[in-house]
Amino acid sequence: MRRECAGCGAEFDDSFRRPACPHPLYPHAALFAIEHIAGKGRGVVARASFAAGDVIMADPVVEFDEHDVDERSPLFSYPFMWTPGSDVLALGLSNLCNHSASPNTRFEREHEARILRLVALRDIAPGDEITIDYVKPWFDVVE
Repeated sequence: MRRECAGCGAEFDDSFRRPACPHPLYPHAALFAIEHIAGKGRGVVARASFAAGDVIMADPVVEFDEHDVDERSPLFSYPFMWTPGSDVLALGLSNLCNHSASPNTRFEREHEARILRLVALRDIAPGDEITIDYVKPWFDVVE
């Protein structure tokens, strides 16, 4: 699907088969910053405004069996549930989004294209942390 980058106006193919946006490494790099979030560590912060319903990220994923990663692995904290019995590692900024019981985004799975999308649940302003619901956090939650 062709979209327009909200940062520069360039069109890009958000399936990541043929990205055309000139931002290096990631089509929306100019729209987000990775910052230290008090009590949470590293997190993703918006540099631009997003309206409720906007697809703000679309990350390709690598799928694996849910039993391939155990608690001793540094990857244990990063998978998203994909299908019953399988998880994915997103290859983009969505992996760095922190948990919130009242998140400002939700994720959508596009199984065939192996894309994980983050969709704004409400308007997001520059400086807002991008959050998702981990569903079953394995840690003490800091809001």
